[in-house]
Amino acid sequence: MNSIVKICKIHGELNYQQTILNKISPKGVRYLRCRQCRNDSERKRLKIKYLKTPKKHEKTKLPSFIRHEDKPHAYTILHRFKMSPEDYYLMLEKQNSICAICKKPETQLKKKYNKIKMLSVDHCHSTGKIRGLLCHQCNTGLGSFKDSISSLVSAIDYLKASIE
Repeated sequence: MNSIVKICKIHGELNYQQTILNKISPKGVRYLRCRQCRNDSERKRLKIKYLKTPKKHEKTKLPSFIRHEDKPHAYTILHRFKMSPEDYYLMLEKQNSICAICKKPETQLKKKYNKIKMLSVDHCHSTGKIRGLLCHQCNTGLGSFKDSISSLVSAIDYLKASIE
């Protein structure tokens, strides 16, 4: 096998053991590169990927009125929905801390803190518009219907038919 010589596009001829068979192009051409070329391009690719990826845990100042156990929720709504904690609490106050659908307070417990969860932020998945705050049950129920009004109407008709 030592007699087979492959050619690296950058460094020229190399011994067979020194080359690495890389990806096959869409046209079916196999590209061979030496370890050094492969490592350099991999480092460059990872550096670009790292620079483009937003940092998940960027330090964001949260208002002082947010309790320690509510901070993960505040960071989630801030980064996922681009909604400030102040806006969330204003919406919560506007809804009197109850679910927008069932008009009941949240009953689901946080496992880590053994305290009642915050109401979930309900949003349109196609536009991203925030519709309101829902309890865990209503949020998962609505999510199961994938925001389809026709499916929800069918479910209502089904329930009405079973009562009669």
